[in-house]
Amino acid sequence: MAETYTITTMQNDTVFDIAMQEYGQAMGLFQLILDNPLLFSSEYTPILAEGTVINISYIPTHPEVKQSLVDYARSLKV
Repeated sequence: MAETYTITTMQNDTVFDIAMQEYGQAMGLFQLILDNPLLFSSEYTPILAEGTVINISYIPTHPEVKQSLVDYARSLKV
């Protein structure tokens, strides 16, 4: 298993927000599913409860994703 770190969601965070903020691309959603299978149970909703702890894998950023995009997505924190 890959090394991971955790983050805690803020109000109105979605799985898509987290994918963009942490992986720089929507395809990061697939890694979120692998690392957090309980989030995607039969009661799944894309909006996460505030304070939800999410596991994030340390994975190399895809070459097509610029670090500036990742930084920008993380700075939004809407």
